[in-house]
Amino acid sequence: MRMLILINLLLFQFASIGQDGLYDNSIERIEFLDVIVSAPLQSKVLIGDRLYEVAESRQVMKANRSGSSNSRSFASRSELGVLIGGSYYTGDLNRMGHFQQIEPAGGLVFRYNVHSRLALRVNALYGNVKGDDKLSPYEFQRNRNLSFRSPIIELAIGFEFNYFQYEIGNSKYWITSYMFGGVGGFYMNPKANYNGQWVELRQLGTEGQGTPLSNDNPYSLTQLCIPMGLGVKMNVGKRVAISFEYGLRLTFTDYIDDVSGNYVDSDALAQINGTIAAELSDRSLVKLGHNGSNAGYRRGDPNNKDWYSFFGMMISFQLGNPGTCWSGR
Repeated sequence: MRMLILINLLLFQFASIGQDGLYDNSIERIEFLDVIVSAPLQSKVLIGDRLYEVAESRQVMKANRSGSSNSRSFASRSELGVLIGGSYYTGDLNRMGHFQQIEPAGGLVFRYNVHSRLALRVNALYGNVKGDDKLSPYEFQRNRNLSFRSPIIELAIGFEFNYFQYEIGNSKYWITSYMFGGVGGFYMNPKANYNGQWVELRQLGTEGQGTPLSNDNPYSLTQLCIPMGLGVKMNVGKRVAISFEYGLRLTFTDYIDDVSGNYVDSDALAQINGTIAAELSDRSLVKLGHNGSNAGYRRGDPNNKDWYSFFGMMISFQLGNPGTCWSGR
């Protein structure tokens, strides 16, 4: 960690001196700037054997500095990106790891560039996730024999931090890696295939939610999430950039797949919520109980929340004309 901090500091100093291009000697640059800032209104300042023109006082220079950083309009600082890629989830019906059972996904990402290292972003993404016990290498899951699919509609806001200075259309700052994070919400609706039809599972209470068989209430189809991820972006034109990013979503629900707790008594559930609820609640190939029932046995793991991911390629377009001034920091 200390080495990374040191490397970042060295890169920042190098980029700063290289960007300004004032002097090869950084100490001379600092001394010169101190004289210029502290000098009163006068035409010339003598430093060593050099004579420099001075046109502005400290107050005027501060005004120019603030003006240069604010000269870009809202539109020229803004980008709109189109993400095309995939989505998947990890949870009770996918214990195999990442990039399993991928589904197509896409959406829009809006960026507002505060400066060359920081951007605010808003994304609206859509994808699907799915899981199937039949694909698992574990015997317990294959015997459980559950499966599902669910749409994921996400709206989130957050930040994007560039590891290097970056600006669309700038040939000097044309590529960077970045990280992003934020907070958002998403809509889900897990379904299972029953005799060729996709049936919504929440309303069935497959683990007895909302019935005397369980102390749990029905779960909400809208949930909070914490997006986080990494990416790399580069210019491909004066107003066009391309990005490749991967993001995980920490969620606060264990029901993206409708699986979390224990089996309930199938006969009792059938009397309360119907035969379809009972059949989709327990589709195991071999019952775990000696009496031919799985009631009370583990159906899922409530200690681990579900995650989902979006990843792909994004093409971004600058919404306004490129700015004539850029603060660079």
